[in-house]
Parts: sequence; C-alpha cells; structure tokens
Amino acid sequence: MLRDRVVTAIVLVAALLAALFWLPPLGWTALAAAVLAAAAWEWAGFARAGPGGRILYAVATAGAGLAAAFGSGLATGGIGVLALAPAYFVALAFWVIGAPLWLVRRPAHPPAALVLGAGWVVLLPTFLALVQLRNLGPGTLLAFMATVWIADIAAYFFGRKLGRRKLAPNVSPGKTWEGF
Repeated sequence: MLRDRVVTAIVLVAALLAALFWLPPLGWTALAAAVLAAAAWEWAGFARAGPGGRILYAVATAGAGLAAAFGSGLATGGIGVLALAPAYFVALAFWVIGAPLWLVRRPAHPPAALVLGAGWVVLLPTFLALVQLRNLGPGTLLAFMATVWIADIAAYFFGRKLGRRKLAPNVSPGKTWEGF
C-alpha cells in the first residue's frame, strides 16, 4: 500500500509541477476548477446524492468558483486579496467552530442541504486559495502545499507507529489522536 502511495505521489507531483510552472493564470484556474468539480462530485456523495445530484452539485460548485475567480480578477492573474477575505473568514470560522461542533454531535444523517452547504464553505475557499497563491508565484503555492504534504505524511507515519486512540472513528476510522 505504501509503495502504491509513493508511486501515485511521484506521478501527481510531476504533473502538478508541470502545470504549476507552465500554465498561464487562466489555464491554472481551469485546472483548479476541474479539481474543484471532482472534489464537489465526491462531496455530494457525503450528502447521499444520486448521480444526477452529484453532477449538478459539481457543475454548480465549479461555476460558483469560476464566477468568484473571474469576479475577483484571480482568473486573469490578479491577487484579489480584499475580495476574498469574507470567503476565507467563513471557512476559518467553520474549521474553528463548525467542524469541531459537528464532530462532537456526530449526527448520523445530517440534512443533505447542510452537508452540501458545508461543502461550499470548504471547497470554494480552497479553490480560490489555490488560484490566489499561484498568482502570487508558483513557488509560493508550492511552499504552502509542501508544508501540508509534510504535515500529512508525518501524521500518517506517526499515527501508524504510535496511534492507539481513534480520533473520529465514524468519520475516518484510521485517524488517531497521536497522528493528529
């Protein structure tokens, strides 16, 4: 399993680096929107949406992301700092307050609208940040992504080696407090 992860990571990093350094801002925005649509498709599955609902959510999410990217000037290479502050603030509030409350309450079947709304709060700011950081410079985005990758890899190995207490078994059975 680890070997498969390493091979997949190498292939994806090579593709990412090529796109990161060679695509123009509009091309990077389009690529990020495609990733956003794929992520939205997966997120709609959390809401138990059928194939049609998943497609609709993916298209609507990518459309909203592109509208925000063009509206803030990101799609054409701008940095749109002030225009994006509200989206980032809402995402921050969700991660600091909303997500912990969600984990504490552990709703068995939360309303689909709530799950889909949370998806927008998580996915859209992430998409905008990917475009915005890339516009600041490919190295800037790469540094942020490398920090996340290193933390994720360290948590994986630390959790595998020392993990005993489950963090959120209903959400992700393999995650442990020690890995966190």
